Amino acid sequence: MNISYLSHLFLLDKSVVVSAPTGSGKTVIFELAIIRLLTHYQNMDAADQNFKIIYISPIKALCHERLIDWHTKFSNFGLKCTAITGDSTEVDISGITNHHLIISTPEKWDSISRKWRDHEKIVRHIRLFMIDEVHLLHEDNRGSTLEVVVCRMKTVEQEKSTIEQDNKQGIRFVAVSATIPNAEDIAKWICKDPDLNYFKFSEEMRPVKLNKIVLGYSYNPKTMNPFKFDLSLNYKLKNLIMQYSEGKPTLIFCSTRKSVEMTALHLIQVIKFELSEQETQNLCQIAQIIGDEKIKNSVKYGIGYHHAGLSTDTRHCLEDAFRSGNLPILVTTSTLSMGVNLPAHLVIIKSTKCYDKGGFQDYSQTAIQQMIGRAGRPQYDVTGTALILTTMLDKVKFEKMINCSSEIESNLHRHLIEHLNAEVVLGTITDLDVAMQWIASTYLYVRAVKNPRYYGLPVELTKQQIDKKLLEIFQIDLNKLVTSGMLCMDQNIVITPTVTGKLMAKYYIAFETMKLFTQLSGTESLIQILALISKCREFSDVRLRTSDKKTLNLLNKCSNKNTIRFPLNGRIKTGEMKLNCIIQAVFGNLDIPDHGIQTESYNIMRNGARIVKCLIEYLDTRGKNCYNALLNAIILGKCFNAKLWEDSPYVTKQLSGIGNVMSTLLANAGKTSFEKILQSNPRDLELIMRKKPPAGDVLYKQVLHIPKYELKLKKFLENEDRCRFELTVNLLNLENIQENCTVNINSVMCLIVGNNKNDILLHERYQHSYLMDNISVTRYINIDDLTNLEEVHAHFISEDWVGFDCHSVVSFQSKQQASKDDTSPQKKKPTYMQMFLDMYMKIRKPKPNAIINKNEADKSKGATRKETIQKRDDKAQLHKRTHEAKATPKQQTKIKSTVYSPSPSKVTRNILKKSPNKTPDKNQGTISQWFKNVQEAEDNVPNSYDSPNVTPQTLAAEDDECFVVNDEKQKDEQNFVKNPVDLHSSPKTFEAKNNVDANPSKVELPSSTCSPNEQNIDKEIEEYEELSTSFTPVVDIEPSKKSGNTKEDIANKELSTKLDLDSLRHPSLLSVQRKYTQSSGIPADSAKPCSSTKAFAGSMRSLATKRKLNKPTVFGFHLRVLYVTENCDTYYSTSISRIALPKKRNENAFDSTSTNYRIREK
Repeated sequence: MNISYLSHLFLLDKSVVVSAPTGSGKTVIFELAIIRLLTHYQNMDAADQNFKIIYISPIKALCHERLIDWHTKFSNFGLKCTAITGDSTEVDISGITNHHLIISTPEKWDSISRKWRDHEKIVRHIRLFMIDEVHLLHEDNRGSTLEVVVCRMKTVEQEKSTIEQDNKQGIRFVAVSATIPNAEDIAKWICKDPDLNYFKFSEEMRPVKLNKIVLGYSYNPKTMNPFKFDLSLNYKLKNLIMQYSEGKPTLIFCSTRKSVEMTALHLIQVIKFELSEQETQNLCQIAQIIGDEKIKNSVKYGIGYHHAGLSTDTRHCLEDAFRSGNLPILVTTSTLSMGVNLPAHLVIIKSTKCYDKGGFQDYSQTAIQQMIGRAGRPQYDVTGTALILTTMLDKVKFEKMINCSSEIESNLHRHLIEHLNAEVVLGTITDLDVAMQWIASTYLYVRAVKNPRYYGLPVELTKQQIDKKLLEIFQIDLNKLVTSGMLCMDQNIVITPTVTGKLMAKYYIAFETMKLFTQLSGTESLIQILALISKCREFSDVRLRTSDKKTLNLLNKCSNKNTIRFPLNGRIKTGEMKLNCIIQAVFGNLDIPDHGIQTESYNIMRNGARIVKCLIEYLDTRGKNCYNALLNAIILGKCFNAKLWEDSPYVTKQLSGIGNVMSTLLANAGKTSFEKILQSNPRDLELIMRKKPPAGDVLYKQVLHIPKYELKLKKFLENEDRCRFELTVNLLNLENIQENCTVNINSVMCLIVGNNKNDILLHERYQHSYLMDNISVTRYINIDDLTNLEEVHAHFISEDWVGFDCHSVVSFQSKQQASKDDTSPQKKKPTYMQMFLDMYMKIRKPKPNAIINKNEADKSKGATRKETIQKRDDKAQLHKRTHEAKATPKQQTKIKSTVYSPSPSKVTRNILKKSPNKTPDKNQGTISQWFKNVQEAEDNVPNSYDSPNVTPQTLAAEDDECFVVNDEKQKDEQNFVKNPVDLHSSPKTFEAKNNVDANPSKVELPSSTCSPNEQNIDKEIEEYEELSTSFTPVVDIEPSKKSGNTKEDIANKELSTKLDLDSLRHPSLLSVQRKYTQSSGIPADSAKPCSSTKAFAGSMRSLATKRKLNKPTVFGFHLRVLYVTENCDTYYSTSISRIALPKKRNENAFDSTSTNYRIREK
C-alpha cells in the first residue's frame, strides 16, 4: 500500500473510507488508527484515558482472530481488549466499562447500543469506530443492521457535540471494504467533513496477483433444477484442476454438505495422484488420527472434505493437513471462507446458488469476495487463480461482481420495521419530523437520491419528492407497529413506545415473533410454549437437510432408545419440527450422533434462552389470566439455561466436572436428585462414576453447597368473602453456602403464585445473595373474590438450575361450591373392597387350612353353584356380626383372618371374621346380597379410603402394602410379635432368635388376630407394622378341581413352573426372597423389581401365549392370604395380591400345611 496515503491515517483525526482488494493488508489501516489514538492520549490524565475503540466485523471468526492479534500487540501499551459476539454470554453495555478495545459483530453491537441512553457516560467515551467489510451494506439480511448501527453512532456523536461545547474530539469513523466502485457514497454518508476522505486501491496493490475467471455452463430451468446442475458440475472438475492447479493445493467450495461429500467421492474415482512414499506416509498418519471412516478412506487418496457436520478434532486435523500442503485437495462448504484462513493456489466455487429460507439464493458479494480471497498464498505463490462455475444466465452478473463494477446499495427499506421500533424506544424518533431527519442520516437516503430506480422511485423526482416517498415508506411500517400494539401515536403524531415495543427492542426480537406472543391466550401448557418457540422468526435459518432426517426421526420415535419427551406426529418434515426435536433432545440429555445437528443446537439454545426471557417478561406485564402460560414459560426458560428438563434425572450434569457420561452413570444408579447424592457414601459415588478418590468427596461437597429452600403457604380466612395468604421462603443451609456456594450467588430464583382461575397473584425475583443476607422472606397475599376459587399454588423456581425448586399448594372449596355440595343428593362412594371386586373378578376362596389332594379335588368338582354362593354369604354375614359384637379375647381366637392396611390414618380393618356359634341368615343366598353385607360391615369401620382425594390409582398403590394374616394360634402370634423375625440375618441367627429351623420350608408362621375394640387398634398397628417388615404374605390360589391329567392342566403346570426370576419382580418381596431363596439354589442377587402391575400382567400373558393357551392365565382376588411356607420357589405380586409358585417342576400346587393350590386358567 502506498505510504503517501497512510499519512492521512496516522497524522489526521478525520473519518476515512478505504477500498482495497482482499489480501492487500487492510488490517494495517485499523492498527494505524489505533496508534494515532494512543499517541493522542499518551500525556493525558488517567481520568481522561477511559476512551473506547469499537471494531465491527461481520465474521465472528475474524473477530476472535483480531482479538488474539491485537491483544498481543497492544496489551503492553495498557490497551485492554475484549470480544462480544453471538457466541458470548449475555453482555450489557456496562460490561465494557473496564475495556478500551471492544470487538463485536453488527448484530451484537446493535443489541448493546440500543440501551446507550442508560449508559451515556460510557458511550460518550467512544473515540474510534472501525468498520471492516463495509460492503456488507449491500447484503439483504445483515446490511440493514450495519447501516442502523452506524447511524446510531452518528446520532451519539451529534448529541455529544451539542452537549459538550468544548473542542473535545468526536468519534472518528474508519471504514474498509473490498474493491467497490462507489466508495465516495459511503464516505459521503460517514464523513461529516465537506472534503471527503476516501481512498481506492486497484487489484495491482494485491501482493499475489489473482486471476478471476467466471465459467458459464448451459442450464435449462424447465429440465434441470439447481441440484442437478450442481451435480453436473462434478464432471467438469477434473479437467479444471488439471489445467489450473499446477500441482498445488486446490480448495473447492460447495453450497451444501451433501454436495461436499458427493464431490469428494467423485474426485476419488476420477483423479489419481502420483504421490511419493513420504507423501503417502504422511496421508496415512493423518488418516489414523481421523475417526470418521469415510473421511479416513478419502484422505488416503489425497482428497479431504470439510463441513460443520464433522467433529471439531476432525476439522482441525484436515485444516492443518491442507495448510501444511500434505492434502492436495480439500472440498468444503462456503461457510469455511468466513472463518478459517486456508490459502490455496486454486479456488473453485462450484455453483453460485445456495439453499436459504426455503429457496435458492445467489451468493452475496461478501461471500464471493471471501471465497476468491483464499486464492494465492503470499509465502508460496506469485499468482493465484479463482474459478467461479455458474450458469450462462448468471455469468455476466458475477463478472461484474468480481470486477467490482456493481455499486453498493442499501437494503434498509426492506428491513425497516424492527429498526424503526428500536429507534422510537431509544428516543431517537419522536414524531414524523424527527423521523425524516433520521432517514436523512441513513445510507438509504444517499443512494435513493442518486439511484431512485433501485428503490422503486421514479427517476424524474426532485429531492423534496424523494423525501416524501421515503417518509411514506416509513409510515407504512409505523402503522404496522401501531396496529400490533408496539407503538402508540396520538392525534399530534407524537410517537411513543408501549411496554411490548420496549421488550421487542430490549431483547432484539423480530416483529413477527412479537406478534406471536400477543396472540397467546395465557393458558398454554409447556408443550404449547415449546411449539411457539419453534415458530419464531429468529430460527428461520434452521433448515431441514436430507441427511438430518434419519437422526431426527430416531430421536423422535424409537423403540430401542430413549426419545424426546413430547414426540411429534409423523416423521420430521419441516425446519420447525427439526427445531422442536433438537430442543427436546438437548433437554432430555439424549445422544445426538450427528455433529452438524450438535453445532446447530448451540445457537438454538442461546437464541431460545433470549426469546423465552422476553416471553416471560411480556406475560408478566399482561397481568391476570396468564398464570399457566407464565409458569410454563419460566420452566422452559430454566430448561434453556440448564439444558435439562425441569424434572430431569441428570441433575448432576450441572456440577463442575460432571458431563453426559458420568451424569448418565449416576442417574442409572438411582442418583437422580441432589438429596439422593447427599444420602450416598462418597465411596459408592466413586464406584458408580468409575473414578478414584477423592472424586466422590468433591461431588458430595458440591451438592452440599447447593442452596436448599423451604416454601410455606398458609391460609387465613378473614371472612366468607375475603382470604389472606402468608407465603414464607426459608433458606435452610445458610452455613453451607456461606462457606462455598456451588450456584452463582447472583443468579435468580423466581417466586410465582397463582390460582386455578389462572390469575397471577404474585411474581417476584430474588437473588441467592439477597436470601443469604435475609435468610427468610415473607409475603402476604389478599384475595377479595373467592368465587370458584379452589386452589392456590406457589412456586419457587431457579431460573438456571434444575433440582432444588419448591412448590406449595393450598386447596379449599368456595362458598358457592360448598352450598352446592350441601344441597346435592349424597351419592355413596364405592368402598375399597367393592372397587377392587368390580375391577377384577368374582371371589373364589377355598376353605382355609384344609388338605386338598387329587381325590378331594374330584369331589369338589361336583359342588353346585348354589352351595358355593351360600358359603360366601355365610362368611359375609359373620363378618358383619363380628364388627357389631364386643368380642372377648377368647372369642377373638376364632377369627379366621384380618386385613391390615397401613394407610395414612392407620386404621385396621377386619374383614370376613367367623364365629362358630353364629349361623348365616336364610336371605343371604346371592352374591349381590353378600356384597351388600360386606359393604355394610365396612361402613361400620373407620375408613381412610373414604377421603375425597382417594383415586383408584392411590388405592392400588396402597394395596401393595396391605397384607392378610392367616390365623393359626393366638399364642404363637403373640410370641411372634414380641420376637419379630429378622430376614436380613443369617439362617443360624434366624434359628437362634426364633427357635425355629433355618430351613424356610419348616418355618411355621403364626396367624394374627385383631380386636374389634378401638382401644386396641393402635397397639395392633404397631405389631402389624413390625410383622410387615419381616414377612411378605401370599394370596392362596384357587384349589384344583380337575384330575390334573388334561392338556389344560399340563399347560398350567408348565406355566407355573416356567416363570423365572427375570419375568416378574416386586420390590416389597425382595427381602423375603433373599432369605428363602438360599435353600432353593436361586441367587439372591438376581431379584429385580417389576416396573408396574401392567408389566406383571403383560409378562403373564406373554408366557401364557408361549405355552399356546387359548386364554391368558389370570389370578383371582382372594381375601384370605397365607404366609410363605414350604416348597416356594419365589414370590410375585400384583397391586392387590401376593402369589407363590411351586418350587419343583412336577408339582402342580402351592403347598401350605398340606393344602394344594395351583394357578387356574380362567
